[in-house]
Amino acid sequence: MTIMQTPYELDGLYYFICTIPIGVALVVTLQQYVKTRSRHSIFFALAWLSYMVWAILNVFMQAMLSMLATLLIAYSTIPLAFFLILFFDTIAREEADVKKLVVVTFLSMVKIVLALEPDAIFMDHDPRGFDLPTQKAPLLYAGTALMFMIGLLYVYYMVRILRDAPRRSRPYSAMAVAGASLMGIGAPAAVLLNINVIPLFTGAGALLTALAFARQPQLAYVLPFQAHRLMVIENQGGISLFSHTWRAGIKFTEPDLFSSMVQGIRCILQESLQKGNVREIQLDEAVIIIQQCPGVDASCLLVATRSTRSLRNALAVFAGEFHSHFAKALEHPNKVSAFEPASALVKQCFGFIPEYD
Repeated sequence: MTIMQTPYELDGLYYFICTIPIGVALVVTLQQYVKTRSRHSIFFALAWLSYMVWAILNVFMQAMLSMLATLLIAYSTIPLAFFLILFFDTIAREEADVKKLVVVTFLSMVKIVLALEPDAIFMDHDPRGFDLPTQKAPLLYAGTALMFMIGLLYVYYMVRILRDAPRRSRPYSAMAVAGASLMGIGAPAAVLLNINVIPLFTGAGALLTALAFARQPQLAYVLPFQAHRLMVIENQGGISLFSHTWRAGIKFTEPDLFSSMVQGIRCILQESLQKGNVREIQLDEAVIIIQQCPGVDASCLLVATRSTRSLRNALAVFAGEFHSHFAKALEHPNKVSAFEPASALVKQCFGFIPEYD
């Protein structure tokens, strides 16, 4: 009795095995999203789901020699490409990059048009002596071009993270680079070389990158910004109540002098313009994000290279928690030592920010 009737049933087994690490990557990323509610996690999870659909369709195609499954495989990489582009943009910038979306949309439309041709999928006689549903060459090349472009971007962003990541995060960042290289370069190259290691590359790459971001969530926040310092100041006297830095050795002026300067700028703008509180102060190479503590006369300042939604939201949460924990201490702001326990709130509210040595 033969266990495998054709080589394609063995290929189908490879794709079935591939679903296991992709499934683990999906579960791990969904757990990260439930924990942090971060936008990049949901796009990453949707990308893994798309990969799962792609792998399952390949299982059906190899096992049943289904032409319909072969056609659906061609379509399945289109949402995958869009989800990965959105993932790249959320870990690298505040908004989506229109240029990348235009290129992906163009290549996707080319795939759709080619897939609509009557002979886009045909039965090809394989050198091994079996007939296999196959995508017509233009459709196959269009799909490979789309995934190769996505793969290069994948490797590019992971290498950038490796370059800028703190020393303690680099082992996980290197893991992400290895996974991205397997998926983004190895798999498309295997298609062109007609080497059936695509499911092995894809499964291993998915697992490596998902585990890297799950074990070290700060990797997703290396590129969008660099946070320098967090301060809490008393508004009336401009006294620095609390200060925390994420970058050791960075040059920074005296906290009390800095807080007095910022408070002076805020007062001048409020009195002269009468348009409410100052939310941000933009500099050439940095931004000062300002959040008023609710119910008390104190403000939280965050100095970073860029203002992002995650920083603004975290600063608002920190301001609320600071008021809740130190409302009584704020009645005597000269006792600065009373605010030292706020370091625990920094870890609670800004745990996603990488710490640099």
